Amino acid sequence: MKPDGAEPAAKTNETWQYRLLRYIPNVVSGEFYNLAVLLYDANGVLVEARFARTFERIACHPLADVPLLEALCREFEELRRAGEGLDDRFAALEKRLVRSFVFSPPKAFLGGSAAQEIERLYRQLVADPPRLGDGTETAVLRSQDAASRLEPGTRGYLLRETEASFAALQLFDRGVERNRVVRYGPERATMVFDYGYRPNGHDAYVQALALKNDLDESIRLSFIKRRLADAELNVVADTRIGGDTLGVLKESEIRVWTEPQLPDLAQHVYTQLT
Repeated sequence: MKPDGAEPAAKTNETWQYRLLRYIPNVVSGEFYNLAVLLYDANGVLVEARFARTFERIACHPLADVPLLEALCREFEELRRAGEGLDDRFAALEKRLVRSFVFSPPKAFLGGSAAQEIERLYRQLVADPPRLGDGTETAVLRSQDAASRLEPGTRGYLLRETEASFAALQLFDRGVERNRVVRYGPERATMVFDYGYRPNGHDAYVQALALKNDLDESIRLSFIKRRLADAELNVVADTRIGGDTLGVLKESEIRVWTEPQLPDLAQHVYTQLT
């Protein structure tokens, strides 16, 4: 069970509030897991949100419905990435949630920027703790039962395969970071890339692209890429990616790596960092 509170950052100059979306596999016992954190400004306006990316810890519970959580995660991310009208979108989602999902009361705190605070809250209250002793500190699904539910073409599946390829070359010990928060415009215009690193003084990112909404997401990534100037952006995609999607990415100079090319992508990153 996750702790209920989070300590404020060392440097405090902004007033924020946060709420936690909790999953209760057994409503009788009341044991819960934190699935997401939502960040609000001092006026109660939702400015950012993060949902759990892996469910390794939750999957150990005998009553946990992991496929349901994965579906909710995809919907949550689609709402967040839409950008506009977050408050209304998440209010509508809250009304649809069943008894196994509850939101905690809002808690106020002083902190830094929205990008800094949402990442800190996510790490402290939602993210699975890194594994110790295996040399990779990976938080991807390791349970065979949970992993078998990931379907090819989904972000969860592609992230799992990418994580394994990166870990094989020990890229996380060489400067690759997970969940890199990047601002590409005003305060609220932030993107969380799956992986980020900085070879030879320039920024580089890697993002998994779900087959289900590859065109819409590629258009958004293309817009962000134009705002990031000289940054390198790599996309991991299913082999069934559409030609129109490939065209959009190519026009924006976004390099596409399909699942069979993941070892090549890992080698590409390795070469840049050595």
